[in-house]
Amino acid sequence: MVFKRVLMPMLVMGIIFAMGSMAYAQTPSINCRIASVAAATATLTSLPGPTARATATGHTEPIAAGPDATALTVPAGGVVAAPVAGGGAVRVICTNISGGIVGPATAPAGFQFTTLAVGQISFGVTVTNGTAFPAGAGIRILQSNGALATGGGVTLTIGSDPVNRTGGTVTFQIPAITWTAGETASFDLDGVLVSFNGSGKTRLDATLFIGGATGYATTCTAFGNTGTCNTAEVVTAVLPGLKDPTSPTTIPVTVGAAINAGTATFNLLAIGIKPTFVMRVEENYQDMFKTSTQFNGGATFPISGASNTEVQFQFSGIPAGLIIGGCNVVLTDQNGALITTATALVSAQSVTAIAPTLTVNFLGTMPLGTVDVLWLLCTTLSDPTDTTLPAAGVTAQVSLAPAGAALSSTSGLNSSVTTGQIPRYQLSLQPTPGIVVVAFPPGAVSLLIPFATVGGGYNTGIAISNTTTDPFGAGGNSSVTQQNGTLTFTFYDNSGNAKSYTTSASSPGGGLAAGLLNSGKTYVVNLSELLTAATFTSGSFTGYIFITTNFTNAHGAAYVYNGAGFTSATPVLVVAGRATPEALDQ
Repeated sequence: MVFKRVLMPMLVMGIIFAMGSMAYAQTPSINCRIASVAAATATLTSLPGPTARATATGHTEPIAAGPDATALTVPAGGVVAAPVAGGGAVRVICTNISGGIVGPATAPAGFQFTTLAVGQISFGVTVTNGTAFPAGAGIRILQSNGALATGGGVTLTIGSDPVNRTGGTVTFQIPAITWTAGETASFDLDGVLVSFNGSGKTRLDATLFIGGATGYATTCTAFGNTGTCNTAEVVTAVLPGLKDPTSPTTIPVTVGAAINAGTATFNLLAIGIKPTFVMRVEENYQDMFKTSTQFNGGATFPISGASNTEVQFQFSGIPAGLIIGGCNVVLTDQNGALITTATALVSAQSVTAIAPTLTVNFLGTMPLGTVDVLWLLCTTLSDPTDTTLPAAGVTAQVSLAPAGAALSSTSGLNSSVTTGQIPRYQLSLQPTPGIVVVAFPPGAVSLLIPFATVGGGYNTGIAISNTTTDPFGAGGNSSVTQQNGTLTFTFYDNSGNAKSYTTSASSPGGGLAAGLLNSGKTYVVNLSELLTAATFTSGSFTGYIFITTNFTNAHGAAYVYNGAGFTSATPVLVVAGRATPEALDQ
């Protein structure tokens, strides 16, 4: 028996249902079931269980298989196994379970339907393609394995794009055909792409409905079971495509033997900075990263650079003048061994506030049987223009790319080169919040007050000047850029207590503007006021103080006084660095 091609337009569902009738008196019982098929060679007697697909939330994927036309199985324990050969499909199987045939003498040896049966398969998520997109491999009904269909395979087509994309349904037709008792026929629905964007689903079912002709039902009687057979699990696992990235402090030698990993640090003094950082991004399952030729064997998806899986690095909080440079990428497996069959390419070698995004593409053949790790390494930091740096550092997040909406604003297909990329992903930056990759600690340990005291009627007055405004700039002879910045005081008491305090909008004293000491200004404050602001545990203090500044050319003065005429200056030394032997310069 063969399902014949329907050469008439698909009728409206409601009209078809109203027209259902039989040419003969006896009502046949055509029981149908829906199943997911992991391989095209599967037979009715050996249908596998539900196929599993670990896919990115937001990724446009074919039903019941990956975009590489392979199905994944999940063994006990939930660990995703290697892909198995063969395509994936949703199979509809119908069997006539009627007994003997009774009808008019002129009746053929079977049941002749005089109206169409209309079937619908619902996926419950947005369907993102049609019968003609992608070209040559859109939604289609394929002939099932001949062993599944008495009298031959299926030649039915689904007509002119009967796809409700926002409703997530595909409608097909079964023409007027003759069924004999016990006869079985089937067809496969293939090439369906769906979007999990915003669905929250961790698995996906397909539901079968058949109406419009008498005698059809989705029961399990014909298949030796009870209940209904109108639902099949076609995607067992919906997983994020990427694990949350990390900024490790140690990296494999294969990635960069001389790279100092961990968070980079930068200050305007360029003293004690660390210009390197590394980010590690691991795919969440073994065939997430692919090149365009690895999607459905290069046949179903448009072959272009946009059809590779991409990884996007998004940086935030970059000061206007900061340049993060020397960026490159390396591909390894989980054990740090280099991937030799593929290459990762980064879109640029530097990141700035104007261009805060890096996109990584893949060339060659990605290994689909192992979990891959992408490493981003940046090795230089420079800032020729900023006069102040923020307290918060630069953060980075990652997302799969290319990003794009599944459908247009009018629910049509996005199928152009720029809007219809396959694969395409919902922009979903992870982790939240981002990883700090560049921190801005104070410029340097630049000033030292060797002796300061509070208590017994004594106090210490402190004055710090920001001399980045000087008389040498008018003639172009000054090498100093005017800078504004905070000050951090670190108190070391003879009792063994130590505590730090950074100026803010609520700091005591005079001369600050919202916690910053602007160029050409002097900050004047009593040590007792600073200790109170720092919530120093002791009411008295005798010891030394380091002062770090977020600007260059800081100078200061300090004096001990008792308010009764006693005043004694105490040195404020400019400490350029901890040399051996140490040199203290005023």
